[in-house]
Amino acid sequence: MGGRIGAVAGAYDPNDLALILVTTLPIAIMQGLSSPSRHWKTIYLLGGSFNIVGIIATQSRGGFLGLVAVGVFMLFIKLPGISKKKLILILSILATIFGTYLGAEYKERIRTILEESSSDLSAGSGRIAVWERCLEIARDHPVLGVGPDAFGAAYGHYIETDKFSEDLSRGALGGTWHTAHNSFLLVLTEMGVPGLLLFLAINIRSFRNSQKIKLLSRSHDPALILSIQATSLQMALVGFLTCAFFLSQSYSSLIYLFCFLSGAMIRLSSTVKSTETPSG
Repeated sequence: MGGRIGAVAGAYDPNDLALILVTTLPIAIMQGLSSPSRHWKTIYLLGGSFNIVGIIATQSRGGFLGLVAVGVFMLFIKLPGISKKKLILILSILATIFGTYLGAEYKERIRTILEESSSDLSAGSGRIAVWERCLEIARDHPVLGVGPDAFGAAYGHYIETDKFSEDLSRGALGGTWHTAHNSFLLVLTEMGVPGLLLFLAINIRSFRNSQKIKLLSRSHDPALILSIQATSLQMALVGFLTCAFFLSQSYSSLIYLFCFLSGAMIRLSSTVKSTETPSG
């Protein structure tokens, strides 16, 4: 393929691009399956196919894991107004596209997902070693953290002053500066335990809001459409958080967009329910 698409273009980190593609893929699939128009159905599902090809082009291991998480979640979640057989057919087609265009280089990257060890920062990003260092920084600053957007400075200070434990010291692992490579650990390091709890609460609230919308929306066109959209948001959130576990995306606007959209849809679903309930 001649290199990872983000690295070649120089305009976007390939892992971040994969996150966007994984996040929007279930939305395209759900819209394609639920659209009454054959024209729009074709556009949505064709767009989903391009998402798959784009993920392959990024060669992102986090993107691959996010793709797997979304696929598994879609198979086990209850789909409002959509046949499970249709979904399995579409997923099978997309899986065939993935397998067809998956090159040897990406296969090798996928194979090395579990090979990054805490004793080798030169292999890939050495995420496990960085994560262990994050936990040490967080242990020293459990309440307030090191401050917003201060991870790089704190990480560099720990390396320069050799404050990491012996197994994670500059002598053992080297002194290269790294990002956290994990959205949850980045929040924990910069904002402390209270910040991490708030971060988790935002995402849990988004997921639960979508679940509540699905329970309120059982039938009739307006309610069913909201339910399908809420399911799409749930799937997208699962894909985003899976990819974000391997990326520093704690402050991505997508997280808060999911929360705001789910809250707005709660209001809409309540309005739809009240209008469907006969007075008296």
